[in-house]
Amino acid sequence: MPQTPTPQHPKHYLLPHQKLGLDRLKQWMDDPSAKGGILADEIGLGKTLLAISALATRPPAKGKSAFIVVPAGLMRNWKDELHRSVSPIHFRMLCIHNEREFTRSKAEVSDPTLVSSYDTRW
Repeated sequence: MPQTPTPQHPKHYLLPHQKLGLDRLKQWMDDPSAKGGILADEIGLGKTLLAISALATRPPAKGKSAFIVVPAGLMRNWKDELHRSVSPIHFRMLCIHNEREFTRSKAEVSDPTLVSSYDTRW
């Protein structure tokens, strides 16, 4: 499988296993029959940075959003990692804690990357 170059936007370098993972994620994202995916690597392998890299290289189409579901305790980590990893001009990320925030944020920000937790009540 040809290896994809590391995205230009992330400020961190990807490790070899993360580059392979990024290639796989991009295959899923380019597959028109794919409806989504789950990144479920072991703890500490860099899932957050890998997902951010995938979004940096394949942002959602205009009018679409990426929706990321994480444990509630990791929502802040996602926001912090995104700000450390990419320029804020490339992403508008919103942490959503309830349906009201979701509705309001979609009206205020176009094409955001949404991060929510398993515990969010819809």
